[in-house]
Amino acid sequence: MFNWFAELYVSYTKVINDTACICIAKFDYKSKKFTNESKIQLPISSNKVEKNWAFFSENEILYCIYSLNPYRIFQYRDERKVWEELKVEQPKLDWFHHAPICNSTNPILVDGYYLMFFHTKERGIYFHGAVLIDKDTKEILHYTKNSIYLKDYAQGLHNGLLYVSGCVLINDTIRVLYGEADSHS
Repeated sequence: MFNWFAELYVSYTKVINDTACICIAKFDYKSKKFTNESKIQLPISSNKVEKNWAFFSENEILYCIYSLNPYRIFQYRDERKVWEELKVEQPKLDWFHHAPICNSTNPILVDGYYLMFFHTKERGIYFHGAVLIDKDTKEILHYTKNSIYLKDYAQGLHNGLLYVSGCVLINDTIRVLYGEADSHS
């Protein structure tokens, strides 16, 4: 979930004609339903399966981080009604686990930087890392080089599985939300 124009939104995958699409919808507090569904039309060729993008807004501009490696970030200005790719420095993420890097959380603003978690996966095990993105330039400034330790063991439907799914800043404390063993959060 993310805020845009002081409204709560959710991003999700919707399958349309056998193709997974990026969608967002606004949460209507009165009806307790999601409304104003929009299919996100980024100016790139989409994949058959689309997932793991991340959204955040700043000064009424909506941003979509499509991928971290390569780093692709897009912006949407409501008055223009079109998504544009930002030209940013392309960092080489030399992470310890050499598998495709996927976004895990929407970025949150912490002390002038956006904090965002990412993951790689091998044989059902997720390895988690984080990036710090400059608030002004939207460039990746720092990233973890090794996996972030969450806990030793997860019990449930898929033992050992931990997946970071969100983060929030509450009273100067960053809370990381994660699913455990596909059973509970």
